[in-house]
Amino acid sequence: MKLKQFINYFQKTASFIVLFLFIWINIRSSFFLVNNYEKFSFQSNFSKYINTSSQIRLLACGIGDVKLLSYPLNPQIYYWSDIEPASSQIFLLPWNAEVYLDKVLDDLKFENNVIIIINKEAMIWEKYEVSDYANELINFLDTNYILLENGYYVSKPLYLSCKD
Repeated sequence: MKLKQFINYFQKTASFIVLFLFIWINIRSSFFLVNNYEKFSFQSNFSKYINTSSQIRLLACGIGDVKLLSYPLNPQIYYWSDIEPASSQIFLLPWNAEVYLDKVLDDLKFENNVIIIINKEAMIWEKYEVSDYANELINFLDTNYILLENGYYVSKPLYLSCKD
């Protein structure tokens, strides 16, 4: 009989503890949501992409066949700007660069109207610098593209079309 009472007591205590933890987690979550509500707004989450996309569309000068690359890692910009990528490699991380950098360079050689955004100071895993593993790409861009500002490169045909 005592074992049954102990099990019953244990079940009630465990239920109370679980209920208490559930209530505590909900209260803490509510406080977090109330104190950080601005982090969950559309503006807070997407304004960076909308602003960058607006800049990209301005650089495109209304030309329809413009392509885009954003490296090392920013694949959502293709969606927000509504511009197709200039290569099948929509991001360029160190392990991708080892295999696909030559393909990216080949793709860029055959595209006329391209906008490329490259963050040369970016670090991947605080270990790999973009300026190191994508050095060949950066040299290609410095030679064949026009650097506008802050890592924005524009192909020469696009630059000349927009200049007019």
